[in-house]
This record gives sequence, C-alpha cells and structure tokens, in this order.
Amino acid sequence: MPGALVGALLLGLVNAFGILIAPRAQVAFPFILMAITLLFRPQGLFGKIQR
Repeated sequence: MPGALVGALLLGLVNAFGILIAPRAQVAFPFILMAITLLFRPQGLFGKIQR
C-alpha cells in the first residue's frame, strides 16, 4: 500500500505540473509516467523482485 500512496502523489504532481509545462499535452503526462514506471519498475515502486 505505501507504493500506491507514493504513486498517487507522483501522479498528482505530474498532472499539476503538466498543466504549467504544456497545457495541451496535459493528458499525456500521467500516461507517460505510468509507462516509464512500468518499464523500469514492473514489480512496483516498493516491490521486490521475485525469483
């Protein structure tokens, strides 16, 4: 659950700052963040790699 809380905060911050950076592309920023997170941390923000 701590990863979900941190993820929600990051998503909110990216959404808020996306409005300032590029208002027309604001909708794309959360999806880009999720795609990058899934590429580099598919087990989650605080998840452990299982072998």
